[in-house]
Amino acid sequence: METTPGDNSPSKAAPAAGETKSAAAAKSAKTTKSAGAAKSARTQALESQIAQLSYEEARDKLAEIVRSLEAGNISLEDSLQLWELGEALGKRCQEWLDSARARLEAARAEAEENLDGVATPDGAAE
Repeated sequence: METTPGDNSPSKAAPAAGETKSAAAAKSAKTTKSAGAAKSARTQALESQIAQLSYEEARDKLAEIVRSLEAGNISLEDSLQLWELGEALGKRCQEWLDSARARLEAARAEAEENLDGVATPDGAAE
């Protein structure tokens, strides 16, 4: 495949001198896979860091990201990275909220069980 003017994408680039088309395609696929693996490693490290944040820390970082995205004075690539980080932080905040809700529901249920066995002032059980 030949490149067209203005099209320098690796998947459409002509093979280098002495390189076959299949070798060029394999090289392009390897580059794409290694970029994906690096992103995956970055994503895993980021998720590990986010998992250690308190609700308040995650919420505050998310608010910063929203302000940056709303300002609109950053590049598209930076915006995408911030968006992904914001999604991960939002997920972490939701996990905290779900956990808090579950703890409250468990505490209410326990309190209701305890009240069911409490005697009334006249000595009879409710």
